[in-house]
Amino acid sequence: MHGVAVRNTETAADNDASSTLFDHLLQDIAWPVIEAKLRLFVAPALSLHPESVTLLRAYWGDLGAHMAWNGASYLSKDAANHLDPSHLLNSLFRSQIAADIRPPLNNIIALFVGDIFCYLSRRGTAEAPGPIPTRVLETLLEAHAIKEKANEPLVVLSNSMGCEIMYDIATSFLPGSPKYSHIKVDFWCGVASQVGLFEELKLFLASSEEYGSHRMNRVPFPDRNHLGSWWNVWDDEDVLSYSVRDIIDDVDDSKFVVGKNLLNEHLGYLQEDRFYLALAEWIEGKKEKSELINSSPR
Repeated sequence: MHGVAVRNTETAADNDASSTLFDHLLQDIAWPVIEAKLRLFVAPALSLHPESVTLLRAYWGDLGAHMAWNGASYLSKDAANHLDPSHLLNSLFRSQIAADIRPPLNNIIALFVGDIFCYLSRRGTAEAPGPIPTRVLETLLEAHAIKEKANEPLVVLSNSMGCEIMYDIATSFLPGSPKYSHIKVDFWCGVASQVGLFEELKLFLASSEEYGSHRMNRVPFPDRNHLGSWWNVWDDEDVLSYSVRDIIDDVDDSKFVVGKNLLNEHLGYLQEDRFYLALAEWIEGKKEKSELINSSPR
């Protein structure tokens, strides 16, 4: 499950400079790329027949932010070029750069922030999920049916804002929606998430003031009937990733050194083969632990 500002390229305008810029940043983590890496590195940890493992994409970008006036609130290039003559010499170069980069950046920033606002304002309730959580829940429903038929674990990989959506699903939508209450995600890996930040701000449906540093406690792990294990992955140099170690109980919370430049750091996890190998190793470790527990005398 992807994060904010992701759109299928066929729905983006061909002449949209912001689409071209963001597509360039996303090209190395497009779904076909991720799908191939999951098939090669992670599927063998799930099945003796990795070629038969079903990989599903929970795409919700078309349900995200849309500009009612097609971005009329953005300052245009012409507006950015209206300079105060008294500051002409000092401002000319800087203003030309701003005029060139502001239109595409405006749209990218609007999609980033807009998708977050759109989700938070339209996610609905546990009993009546909104469009975005419903899209993801339906994907999980399909995955659960495959899980039962194939006798394989259900694994979720989410990136960035997709992690906040998944946390709401695990803590509110699965427990509260009768249609989906039988679903259990066995393994969830959240990459470059802001779950820790959102929980500190108490932005989730299940957030409660009963938990916090003032109470000297942490939020309990989500109901094990709906989530088996959770690995939260972050990097010090990714300023948009956050830890949950001191916030939520019993989460495998660890650093992954991405090693990209600042612009690519937040998306870089999903470009690295070694990340998928680490994910496969984590799943195998959790499976072995579960099998050991289940085989122990009671």
